[in-house]
Amino acid sequence: MRPSSNGVTPRTLTVGRNTIVRVRVREAGKPVKGVRVVITGRRVNKKATTNPNGIARFVIVGRSPGILQIRVPSHSTCTRQRIGVLGVFTPPVTG
Repeated sequence: MRPSSNGVTPRTLTVGRNTIVRVRVREAGKPVKGVRVVITGRRVNKKATTNPNGIARFVIVGRSPGILQIRVPSHSTCTRQRIGVLGVFTPPVTG
């Protein structure tokens, strides 16, 4: 079995706003505690560890439009490091 992302919330971010991103990691349907999760993208490089509920929490400020990549590089049974993609940043509406 290998851990998998059972969900990423929210699916989109807004440029210029702080957003709490939660990544849920599960293995055989059960939460996985202590797994490192990495989110990378344009001007974003964040790392967090999953809690007992299998959730890694990130605070991300969308500084420019782009796509974020979510990986679980540290889990020994994870053969595919890429587990998901978070949607594009939504530019703020002004004026």
